[in-house]
Amino acid sequence: MILLAQEKTPVKRKSHGRVPQAYGTIDPEFSNKVLMFNMEVMNIREDKPKTPEEMKDTISTYFQLCANYKLNPTVEGLGLATHYYRNSLLEIEAGTFKTEFMGIVKAAKEYIKNYDATLVANGMIPASVYAFRAKNFYGMKDVQEVTLAPKTDLEPETASEILKEIPDQLSGETGETN
Repeated sequence: MILLAQEKTPVKRKSHGRVPQAYGTIDPEFSNKVLMFNMEVMNIREDKPKTPEEMKDTISTYFQLCANYKLNPTVEGLGLATHYYRNSLLEIEAGTFKTEFMGIVKAAKEYIKNYDATLVANGMIPASVYAFRAKNFYGMKDVQEVTLAPKTDLEPETASEILKEIPDQLSGETGETN
């Protein structure tokens, strides 16, 4: 059974106690195009690829369908085409599952990552969308480097200087004069 969008349906944000605002509308033609595309992607093959050659062919067919439909490739679509979904793709990429597919999956995800980066670099998608996808699909993360430096010199110069300061510190004096 194929469901086709018949009219524009407003998509609304959660209101969180405020008056809900319309976020946008879904164009029925675009919605139908995506539905047809997803059905075709899902039917590239009936089961999971079993050999590296089958995996390469499946991924190539997926990218060709994206081009034919003029739709952006996604990691989600890659999962739909190969029947290896998000967590399985992550495991394959990490080399903990189906290691024979590791290089193929990494290359396919690099292709999609480069595609997304090209879109953001050319102002076609917001940087926040790329940041979200990069963190969730490409293993990137925000990193902040912090350098800690001591406020005082913790290393004494000589043993005799340590011995000289011990009586002053016990009496509460610093040994310094004003």
